[in-house]
Amino acid sequence: MTFQNVRCWDPDLVGKVMDTEALQISDAIFMATHHPAKMYRQDLRLADSHIAYDEKQFLVDFLDDKKDFVFTAVLGGSGTGKSHLIRWLSLSIPRNEKRRVLLIPKVGTNLREVIRLILQDMEGPQFDRYRERLEMTNQSLSENEAREVLLNQLAVAVGPNGPHASDELSDAEGYLQEELPNLLYDPFFRGLLLKKGGFIDRLTTHILGRSDQVERLEERREFSLEDLPIDIVNHEKASEKARGFYEFLISDPEFQPETVAWLNKNLDAAIGQVLNFKGDDLFNLLLEVREALAEQDIELVVLVEDFAKLQGIDHQLLEALLVRPDQPGRKRLCALRTALAVTTGYFYRLGDTVRQRINFRVNLDIAANENDGMLTLSDLVQFVSRYLNVVRLKNNSLADWFSGRSRGEGITPPNACAECPHIDRCQTGFGEVGGVSIYPFTETAIQKMFLRVSPEKFNPRLLLNDVLRLTLENYGDALSRGQFPPPALLERLGGSYMEPLLKSKVERSDTVNHARRKVLLELWTRGNELVDVHPIIHEAFNLPPLGGTIPPVGDQGNDIKQGKPEQEEKRKKQAESVLAKNEPEIPGDLAQKIEELKNWANGQSLLSQKITQELREIVYQSVTNHIDWDGEILLGGFFKGDSKPFRRTSVNFVNQSTQSKKTSIELTIPLEEQNRTQVAIVLQGLLCFEHFGHWNFPNGDTYLMAYAKHLEQWSKYVLRQVQQTLTDKGEWDPVPAVVELLAVGTAMAGLAPPHTPLPKQLSELFFRSSCVDLTNRSPSWRKLYEEFEKHRQALQEILISRIGCTKGGGVP
Repeated sequence: MTFQNVRCWDPDLVGKVMDTEALQISDAIFMATHHPAKMYRQDLRLADSHIAYDEKQFLVDFLDDKKDFVFTAVLGGSGTGKSHLIRWLSLSIPRNEKRRVLLIPKVGTNLREVIRLILQDMEGPQFDRYRERLEMTNQSLSENEAREVLLNQLAVAVGPNGPHASDELSDAEGYLQEELPNLLYDPFFRGLLLKKGGFIDRLTTHILGRSDQVERLEERREFSLEDLPIDIVNHEKASEKARGFYEFLISDPEFQPETVAWLNKNLDAAIGQVLNFKGDDLFNLLLEVREALAEQDIELVVLVEDFAKLQGIDHQLLEALLVRPDQPGRKRLCALRTALAVTTGYFYRLGDTVRQRINFRVNLDIAANENDGMLTLSDLVQFVSRYLNVVRLKNNSLADWFSGRSRGEGITPPNACAECPHIDRCQTGFGEVGGVSIYPFTETAIQKMFLRVSPEKFNPRLLLNDVLRLTLENYGDALSRGQFPPPALLERLGGSYMEPLLKSKVERSDTVNHARRKVLLELWTRGNELVDVHPIIHEAFNLPPLGGTIPPVGDQGNDIKQGKPEQEEKRKKQAESVLAKNEPEIPGDLAQKIEELKNWANGQSLLSQKITQELREIVYQSVTNHIDWDGEILLGGFFKGDSKPFRRTSVNFVNQSTQSKKTSIELTIPLEEQNRTQVAIVLQGLLCFEHFGHWNFPNGDTYLMAYAKHLEQWSKYVLRQVQQTLTDKGEWDPVPAVVELLAVGTAMAGLAPPHTPLPKQLSELFFRSSCVDLTNRSPSWRKLYEEFEKHRQALQEILISRIGCTKGGGVP
């Protein structure tokens, strides 16, 4: 049965399933694709500890019935899965009448909705009063009116009636307190500050609006210098007071950051006024909620998916969540379990008082190249297989499974590959996990692509967006047309890293499909030799094998711990192979230069100044030595060398990090008709030859042939420019005029009297000044001759550089 050009997933499901915002997908998709997160546990007493931790133990510790207070922070960078872990926790916590679970999501939720969630199901007159106040929160305002209200409240907060009225202010803060409101109230500047998409607009949506747009926050929303209207040319339209403050603001760059800091310092106060929750209102509300729940013997579980989304109420909320159940002088509060997701940097800026009251932390910052086995290739492949399975499932099968799962009928989702007619051949060629094929990937492809998009940290978001979704959504049609893997896939994943020699070999071996074959080699193999992959992969991708060797099963690379043969043994075998060929080993510094040239050839980086200078010297010497100056009837000394038309700085390279001054003769490598890959091979070979002093190094014969071809082209290119200078671009030949001037000078010096034979006249054109006696000459004659003498040597050099002569000739 033919297995070719098969796209076995539903294109419409790819975006839906691989939505990287954990709170946007359905519970069924979430649980079917969920893969246990890799994490560390860090205790307060051992702040730098990195103890391997898993979800099951996390759930046990979080729900420990021996404790009535648990507070944990889920830390990690953007995309590491913090929100995913919080949602998994929410779905995994058993519900009962003695437990209230409050999940605060980050999508489609504003501050007003957060407070409404807190009040949900709470009965009693005190909570009714809070609801009334919340309903009064400008809910009838239009978007434009809501922005106006927020800006008004900010103007009050930064002014003399703000919350800082009794604080001791600096001189700058005192000035801002008096003058900044003038700018915020001014009709002209308000139009600029209230524009759609501006900071006030975004903050208003955060407080009162509802947006389906995902906003990933690493830090609090704050004013920045870019948000200040400091480049307005027609500010004369503003009021006199606003204009006076504005002119001072734009004239003093050091004052601008202080203005931004003062605005940010008063943001929370403005937000509280808009919400109708001022001062400690929210703090008191949460404590009253906990008191009411304690009376009913109900514990409260608070799960915050993105702490940065709570800006404006975050400090009050945090303070209330850190209060333990038993406090002197007040009613007992309910048992409380809190887990909040927060970026690592944000967490460390919360202050020591907050951090020291947390029970433990969960850290999702897992390095991509773990030496302790935290992240294995098996983890990556299992992670990918779950998503590949779901995008292949029929519409109703997933919903039916999840419905049964909730009744305890089955934990494992249905296998979409079970009914596929290609299952055996597909899994043989591409691999499988638990019966689920990882087609069109392989273990090697998953690893190589992952390390390209996330080389340092394990970032599930990047793996999903920039590998799985990118490949399936954008290049599924290429697979159907028999054009997979396309070169565009490699470009989207950072471009080529292939060695120039191997790239050249691929182009020679496959003139038809070499572009796709390069992608296959770089992503589906180790990428260091021209090999065939499994025959079934060649069939599936409509890419004929070359008849070469197939990599051994399990040869997946060594970037992620494999649990396979030790790399030391592999290095030993490589060393033995080198010795068997009697070829010298490439030292580290030379290998680094060769690697830099590889990256340059692939467009990955610029040539550094150091290697540019080294190559410039080598190429310059090679070209000047290769040109047969005598055979071209040229005097090389007049064209090559320091301060000459062709000098070392005449040699430059495309995409070098530094540029040299222009010279009259230029050699920029590669030439227009040359291939950068082939040029990189030549330059790598030159560096090796310069190091070893011979061509008997690995692939030396290939380097030498490429060098000979390109050196001839470079030499001809330089020679054409030299010859062009001789005719001054075809506009004027200076030789006749120079000969006439030198002849006049010769006559003035009395060195060529009438009837002197022609050979003697020509010889005298190159006379030296010491031959001339000026004793008995008139002043005007001496003045004219001295002017000639200033230029005599230059005229002679022009003539010498443009006349042909043979060695041993009579011209001095």
